[in-house]
Amino acid sequence: MSGDSQKKIWNTMNSSEVLTEVRALLDHDKLKQLIDEPICECMNKFSWDDVPVNTPQFNRLVINFVTFVYDQLKMDISDHDAFSLVVEALNQDNGYHGALLDAISGDKHSVEQVVGILAEYLKDHTRERYFKWVFNTKIEPVYWKIKCEMVNILVSEHPANFGDSKLFANHLDILIRSQMGIKEHLNEIFSDFSCT
Repeated sequence: MSGDSQKKIWNTMNSSEVLTEVRALLDHDKLKQLIDEPICECMNKFSWDDVPVNTPQFNRLVINFVTFVYDQLKMDISDHDAFSLVVEALNQDNGYHGALLDAISGDKHSVEQVVGILAEYLKDHTRERYFKWVFNTKIEPVYWKIKCEMVNILVSEHPANFGDSKLFANHLDILIRSQMGIKEHLNEIFSDFSCT
């Protein structure tokens, strides 16, 4: 379906229908089913023959894990891009070099920790990509008036002195993320996100 055709379909919907569709796509349980659970399953299924003892073996192992996850999610990724994600993920924790040194120490538990760090990062990274897809395909194409009405709905659900909804129409993604984030944080309190 072309972008123009999709825009026509979305512009025949009213603001409440668009918001309902977006919320359904960003529902906590749906995200868990689409992203978190498959990645946890990959982490639990992923195996390797030997604990890496050098940098090339470590790099191959972590790249294999990322490509394994992407395959399971039916997404494509090159080895180069997979390695970039590995470095990003590990730099948010102990750093790539720290993870490398821990993993090549011969301790299988250290490798499992690295895979766990990568799994958590891939969940966040995949959710972010999915959020962007939802906003770019479901909100961005709708008419300005519908966006303003969506802001009014969101603001009425959480009363505050927001002023003119037109000021927020270009920031619907932030408003929706905030609402979904609040709901997700509450869900986090009542459920376990770990991959065990």
